[in-house]
Amino acid sequence: MNTLPTTLLMIRAYDQAVDFVAELALPNPVIYAPMVQIEQLNTGQTLPPADLVIFTSANALRLYADKTQHRGDVFCVGSVTKRAATERGFNILQSFETAEQLIGFFRENTADTKSILYPRAETVSHDITTSLSAMGCRITGAILYRQTFLPLSDQAIKLIESSPVLVPVLSKEIAKRMRAALTPLKPRDLSLVCISPAVAAVFNGFNVKTAQSPTRAALMEQIKICFVV
Repeated sequence: MNTLPTTLLMIRAYDQAVDFVAELALPNPVIYAPMVQIEQLNTGQTLPPADLVIFTSANALRLYADKTQHRGDVFCVGSVTKRAATERGFNILQSFETAEQLIGFFRENTADTKSILYPRAETVSHDITTSLSAMGCRITGAILYRQTFLPLSDQAIKLIESSPVLVPVLSKEIAKRMRAALTPLKPRDLSLVCISPAVAAVFNGFNVKTAQSPTRAALMEQIKICFVV
């Protein structure tokens, strides 16, 4: 019978992981082993004025807020981004759980002629700029950062091979790197909780659970279910 507690292994960027764990509020041990870090880009660029700013990540919001005192109307994707926008003093006109919902909103409101600024990462999973431009929106993208990927730490490897471990996975890019890192290992008792079926598909052959919807809240709920079970 396994008497070791299950450890929550966080492979997100450290600041995001700490926020995630605090909101989960579980009694289980936690190990931070970031496989991604944030690298600021284009530090000297001047951001153009816009009637509306779209934020799909708290990282982009934080970097934008550090570059300008402008605190106007914004659309946010995700609960963490929304909370960060509130804390930084932005006026949130609308929030969405996913980028698809945001794009759907503009598809149904194509008469809106506001100029839009989209601060973002160098690589994004959903090309909002292209999607909204195709609908006739006046949108400008501004690249503020890139995600630099890191190898799985030695501490994480030892943990996976010796103890029960649960790993939340929130993006396909991180999933692919985690899958490659697991190839030579012999996990003792590993569970992966993925935010979407596309992310879960990367871990074919592993013990995988998938959130009921591709949102942070649903992912957290699935993690809590796994720990209770």
